[in-house]
Amino acid sequence: MACMETSRRIGYVLNHFRPRDAGLMKEIAAHAAAGSTVEIFCLHSPRTIRAVRKVLPFSLRVTVLPDLVKDEEDAWMSLRAASRVLPGFWNTLAAASGQPAEQVIPAVCVAEIARQRGLTHLHASSGGAPVAVARLAAQLAQISYSFRVWRRDIACGNAQSAQFEGTLVEARAVFVASDYCAAWLRRNHALAAERIQHVRRDGMAAWERFFESLRAESDLPGRLPQTC
Repeated sequence: MACMETSRRIGYVLNHFRPRDAGLMKEIAAHAAAGSTVEIFCLHSPRTIRAVRKVLPFSLRVTVLPDLVKDEEDAWMSLRAASRVLPGFWNTLAAASGQPAEQVIPAVCVAEIARQRGLTHLHASSGGAPVAVARLAAQLAQISYSFRVWRRDIACGNAQSAQFEGTLVEARAVFVASDYCAAWLRRNHALAAERIQHVRRDGMAAWERFFESLRAESDLPGRLPQTC
């Protein structure tokens, strides 16, 4: 399992990466200011990744997942490569047999990269596919993950499915940006109460509380130390 170091390495899993998303860029910049390293994983290709990188206010590694697997042969190569670096790979993958290939293959790629680059945490900044990919990738890489719930996730039913309950059980934190989302989660998902972090109200303090909880858990008596 990847170790939780003082220098935190976080992978954001996004549907689309839009550097003009002020909220996202402010959050990533705050992570960088706190000494964390952040990487971006895009499930869909920007129009031109070169143009995207030109407008970034700071250095940021962006991995466009569709560029890594273009056909069936690439997919099998990714599976074989991941199986060599991820312990228990095939058993974990078998447990995810119900997930669509368009989520499984990106998750495999993210997990392999996470292990190779020493990422310690994955975060899905929106519901739907990013959460599914981050969850499976975290299982494969044996690291923690979190996700963000928006009003639209509640409105479209993403936060009301049986799959969401399982996602919530395994997630180390659920980030929200409104009192409405926090109240809805507490009312409909008992497990959410202890995992909610309010980023709009508390800003980076919400992330710091979350990482402090991970550090505290890793220091519990009887817990095996994590090794890199």
